[in-house]
Amino acid sequence: MSNINELDYLMARFNVYYDFTLSRCNDITDLKIYEEHLKKPTEEAYANKNIRFLRAVNKEINSEFVEVPDYYKKQIAILFKEKLGEDIYLLDKKRIKKIEQIKKRGEIKTKAEYILVNQRVEEIFSNELKPNLDEDKASEVALLNSLLATFRPCSP
Repeated sequence: MSNINELDYLMARFNVYYDFTLSRCNDITDLKIYEEHLKKPTEEAYANKNIRFLRAVNKEINSEFVEVPDYYKKQIAILFKEKLGEDIYLLDKKRIKKIEQIKKRGEIKTKAEYILVNQRVEEIFSNELKPNLDEDKASEVALLNSLLATFRPCSP
């Protein structure tokens, strides 16, 4: 993908996610903050062809998609499919596959894997509306927490 096409694509992704975020926002102060600290810098990066900034924003969008409750996740997925023709769940499937590999291996090897596993634990708790986790989720959280507790980063 050429830089200009990637720029357009990343900006389009941002706009879809930004519009969704605004549609959920009821507080005028939050709207101003979104405008000042998110929309303006991203538009400036796009105008200046700052691909690194737009890629960073895109990574943040992907991270937020993982963390939102399933109800919102479905709404976002529909918007991405309608507006961009993109199945955003593919990102989620890749992430889950990587987590399954880590669980099977029984060890977290890198800081990136640590972050991924930690996000999964947070995701399970944020998506559970019940006060208690079901047995499968509780078992998964116990395993993931064990992996997190035994992780030892390599010293530089």
